[in-house]
Amino acid sequence: MFAPAQIAFHLTQIEFQLFSEIPQREYLHNAWSKKGGEAKKLGKLIERFNAVSFWAVTSILTHGHSTKKRSPMLALFIAVADSCLKLQNYQSAMQIFSALNMSPVQRLKDEWKALPKRSQQIYADLQVFFASENNFRNYRNVIRTVAAPAIPLLSMILSDLTMIEENDNNIDIKDSPAVTIEAGAASGTEEKLIHFEKMTMIYETLSVLKRCFEVSYSEAMIESIAAGEGTKGEGTTEELQWMLKVLPRLPEKELYEFKGDSKKKVVKELKKAYKTVAKERKKA
Repeated sequence: MFAPAQIAFHLTQIEFQLFSEIPQREYLHNAWSKKGGEAKKLGKLIERFNAVSFWAVTSILTHGHSTKKRSPMLALFIAVADSCLKLQNYQSAMQIFSALNMSPVQRLKDEWKALPKRSQQIYADLQVFFASENNFRNYRNVIRTVAAPAIPLLSMILSDLTMIEENDNNIDIKDSPAVTIEAGAASGTEEKLIHFEKMTMIYETLSVLKRCFEVSYSEAMIESIAAGEGTKGEGTTEELQWMLKVLPRLPEKELYEFKGDSKKKVVKELKKAYKTVAKERKKA
């Protein structure tokens, strides 16, 4: 079992790299929601969110057939989310937090009850931080002034950009700051307007990305967090990097059909399917 800080740091490295590769144009005009591959790199990051969540759920469900074995894995992922927060990697923290809140994991009542008090408190803190009340106010208050390096919540950025685009359709251009471009006016070409308020809102939203990625993460950061955890993981860095790249996981349908049954046969079948998926992804 890898240490939480190890997992969090390598998740952070991967997410940081993927975010850094996205050209700014992919964030404009809701390109990620359109067909035709206009936002391929952004789409890849969107798909990875669910992949990480389902990988975490799979890891918890298939870690043995008893509460004694599964509860420590549940505690591990709670600690991973906490380590991600310490690294200011809000994207991965939310990926894991979402996994913890999926019904297949929430149904593990005995495993949740068996958690150490510290794990229960960390999970409670995660619930407060990612609370959706007042448009995720707690998260937004932090990201507004956070210093680099940091990885913001992609879902919040896309949600804000979508809202700007949708509201633009309802704007009365007469009452809003704008400039008229009269290119081709002599030939009867229709005038075009640039809406400064909209451009400013888009700039302010994307400036969060610019600020968060001004500085890269360093190995010293994981050492600091690992020292605070006081834990050492098992397995090599290469194994962990491979796992977090391919994210071996069970299909969504199989995960949601899992009833928390403690029978060995059920878990044995899940683990067998998990190994098959992992083997196939390793070949890919």
